[in-house]
Amino acid sequence: MGEVETTDTDSIDRMLRVNVRAPMLLTRETIPHLNEQSSIVFVSSTGAHLGFAGRAPYTATKGAIEAFSRSLAVELAPKTRVNVVAPGFIATPMLTAQCEQAPDLENWIIEQTPTMFVGTPEDVAASIMILACATTSRYVTGSTLICDGGWVAKG
Repeated sequence: MGEVETTDTDSIDRMLRVNVRAPMLLTRETIPHLNEQSSIVFVSSTGAHLGFAGRAPYTATKGAIEAFSRSLAVELAPKTRVNVVAPGFIATPMLTAQCEQAPDLENWIIEQTPTMFVGTPEDVAASIMILACATTSRYVTGSTLICDGGWVAKG
C-alpha cells in the first residue's frame, strides 16, 4: 500500500486480484449452489468510507467490493442476501507489525477511537455472524455493517 504515484503496477494488480477479482470469481462459482436461506458476507474496510492518505489504491479496491455487493444483493434477491462487514483497526498481525514500526501508533488509534480500544478478530467474526444468520438479519441485504469502534461515525 502507498501513495498513488509510488505504488507500482504489480502492487495495484495484486490488491485488485485479492480484494476484488477473487471475491467475484468465488461468488460466481458459488451461486449455483445457493439455496433459499443463503447469505454472502464480504469483508471491506473503513477505508472505503474515510479518506486515508497513502492508501488510495487499497481503499479503491474495498469500495469496489462494496459496490459489487450492493448490485449482487439486488441481482440475487430474494433467494440470497448479500452484505458487507467493514472493519476498522483490528488487532491482527498486520496492525501489530505497523505498531512495532511506529511505537506511538497504537496509543494514537485508541485515543482516536470512540470506544477507546482496538477491535479484535472476534469482533469482526461476530459482525459477520450477525449478517450471515437469517434469524438475525433476514431483512438485511445490500448493506455494510461498519465494525470500527466509531471511527466512521466520528469522521
